[in-house]
Amino acid sequence: MGYVCQDCLDGVFSGTNDMVKKLTGRDPLEMMDYIVKNEALFRAPVAVHE
Repeated sequence: MGYVCQDCLDGVFSGTNDMVKKLTGRDPLEMMDYIVKNEALFRAPVAVHE
């Protein structure tokens, strides 16, 4: 995950195209908007002790 974060900071993912719109019919989200909208996917699971 650290490499992905660095790539993001370095602009590796900054290219634009219309593929998301063509494939889904929806406008793409900014990365932070996606993370906030799907916050639960980025949280570590909580261990349950019995």
